[in-house]
Amino acid sequence: MWASGGRGDVRSVMESQANHLGLPSAQSTIKKGLLSVATWNIAYGRGHSGDTSGPWSRSHIVKHLDGIADAITKMELDIIALQEVDFDAARSHHIHQGRYLAEKLGWSHFACVDTWVQNYIPFPYWPPQRHYGKIKSGQCVISRFPLSRNIRYRLPQPEENPKWYNLFYLHRAIQHVSVDVLGESFEIFNVHFEAFNKTNRKKHLEFLIHLLGEEKAMGRIVLGDFNALPPEAKKRNEFKDEPKDDYRNDDSMSLMLSRADFSETFRKLQGKGLTESHTFPAHEPNRRLDYLFGSERFDATRAWIPQAPELSDHLPVATRFQI
Repeated sequence: MWASGGRGDVRSVMESQANHLGLPSAQSTIKKGLLSVATWNIAYGRGHSGDTSGPWSRSHIVKHLDGIADAITKMELDIIALQEVDFDAARSHHIHQGRYLAEKLGWSHFACVDTWVQNYIPFPYWPPQRHYGKIKSGQCVISRFPLSRNIRYRLPQPEENPKWYNLFYLHRAIQHVSVDVLGESFEIFNVHFEAFNKTNRKKHLEFLIHLLGEEKAMGRIVLGDFNALPPEAKKRNEFKDEPKDDYRNDDSMSLMLSRADFSETFRKLQGKGLTESHTFPAHEPNRRLDYLFGSERFDATRAWIPQAPELSDHLPVATRFQI
């Protein structure tokens, strides 16, 4: 009970402040109305190897964080949404990775939300020297422009899990931030949905659809790790990297892809020279789990999968919008 007791803020909706590093906000990075945005599950700086490949040295984590910052810089972005970011975790040597990356990038604003806060995680189970220990982890948005609102919507855990298991299991979330771009406010929804239970994953998509129905701002971007395949994916199970993953009879992603008020950027630009859009696993991609959507205010002019297979088990998804 002590180990599972550090659960953080348990409110279903929590609003907190974004952070300003004291650096000047961007004034002239947008040229001709272009805004560049990306999403990336960074696997808390452990690289493309699995969750059981640790423990990792501090120099290993820092090397990957520095590589992630360098890759983001080369993408020439204005805003990036991150998943699996550690804030105060023993496995990553208690580095606040959101702040670390914001400072490394030299960007003025970042906002983070907690999704997994525990006193002690006994995983991997054996030997004990490999346990994660203390965990405080979640999602972040890092921006060249001011962030004026930072809300976390806590999502349900799988009801099928044993109660003792859910005591230690993360609470996945939707992070909602408002970004002020040269006098105009836009809404960004950074998501990280259920990976292992298709029933729970569909509940997460349904909550997102409900949330977007409540938040009717014209300028909205939805992006993140949806952990779901597009409906047209032919291979849906028996993956070499994760043989137990089974996406058959899982239509959850259709809930978002079928919306008329949002365009998934790769689909919108289909047939315009785009290459393969698989994002996972990074070193040998065979499926799409990460997506980026823009509402009617955002006209995608370019979408691409930056190649950085050694830095995480996911590849980033980037889009350049004409506002």
